[in-house]
Amino acid sequence: MRIMNAIAVVAIVLQLVSLNMVVLCLSRFLMGLYCGIASGIVPSYILSLSPSFTSGIVGTYNQVAVAMGMAF
Repeated sequence: MRIMNAIAVVAIVLQLVSLNMVVLCLSRFLMGLYCGIASGIVPSYILSLSPSFTSGIVGTYNQVAVAMGMAF
């Protein structure tokens, strides 16, 4: 998790201080990498913490929330 947070912080700082297109593209790539990793790791982490009788509901809710976030 700390590596993911470090990637996000580096991407944000690069986006804030980017003066040319190459740095901006690199920062956007890093942010996309972070979002891709987070969208795969966070649901499995949530499912491992939830009790067995609610794991299906929690997993489904996470996917529905992601889809609604994309829709909005």
